[in-house]
Order: sequence, then C-alpha cells, then structure tokens
Amino acid sequence: MKIAVVRHGETDWNRLGKMQGQEDIPLNETGKRQAADAADRLSGSLWTAIVSSPLARARQTGEIIARKLGIQTILADPGFTERHLGRISGMLIPEFDRLYPDGQCSEIEPWEPLQERMAQTLLKYAEIFQPRDFIAVSHGWAIKALLALGQADAGVLKNGGITFLEYAAGRFT
Repeated sequence: MKIAVVRHGETDWNRLGKMQGQEDIPLNETGKRQAADAADRLSGSLWTAIVSSPLARARQTGEIIARKLGIQTILADPGFTERHLGRISGMLIPEFDRLYPDGQCSEIEPWEPLQERMAQTLLKYAEIFQPRDFIAVSHGWAIKALLALGQADAGVLKNGGITFLEYAAGRFT
C-alpha cells in the first residue's frame, strides 16, 4: 500500500521564520495554494482517506486536498501533531540559534518519543486502511522524526511537500 505524507502548507509564522511547535496557526494564502498544488500532485491515484494532525494548518491542508480529490473520509489524530516546543514556541529561528547554539532546550519534546508517536500513529492507520492507500498530513519536525527511523535524511521539507512511503509485511519503506 502507498502512503503520501504531506507537510502542511505555509503559515504566517513559517514565512516569518518563527518556530510553531503545537501553536494552532492557520494557513496563509500561500499555504492554501501549496495545499491545492499538493492535491494536484496526488491526483491520478485512488486515496481512501486523509488523516491529519488536529492543528489548523495541517487540518486545513487536508481539507483542501480532500475537496480537490473528492475524498470523503477525513480524520484528525493528535499522534500526527507537531513536536512540543515549550517556551521556544513563537521564537525566531536565529534567536533560538543564539540562545541554544547546541540546539538543546530541555522543554522541547525529545526526538525518540516523537519518533515513536509518529511511527505508532502511522502504523495504526496503515493497519486500519490496508490494503488501500491513504494520505497523512503532518508537520516538519514530526515528518523528519518519522523518516529518520528508516535512516532517511529528509533534508529540508518544504511546505506542501509530499513524501511517499510503501507499507508491506508490517514495514515502511
């Protein structure tokens, strides 16, 4: 089965370089266009459902894709929510780099639990929908954590970007 993992479209905070974490920031107009473009790239395949983070930016991205592709089943699952950032949420990236040059802040959700949460959530829906293909809409750090489990370096995940995974015999590739 095929799973399309989509990063939400752009928000005003993305444009400003602010770290969003679990703040509930909506898509801006560019983000809405990116979601529509993602839907265009996903057309031509039969998608069973969309499961997204419940945060507005991911949920809106999923809704735009669903409308364009005629997908009726749209679910929200907190397992696909972005990494919790604590007090650094809303901080500009250069400010974070200055205050935390080693990239470590005790309030940030640790990488391993984030990976586990994302993997378990994806596995849950792979088992529910198997053998039908589905779309998961999530966030940059959350998707990077998931891909790192497979030793993949996700590089820069662009807003509205799509990563395709295959699920077979209990494994993702």
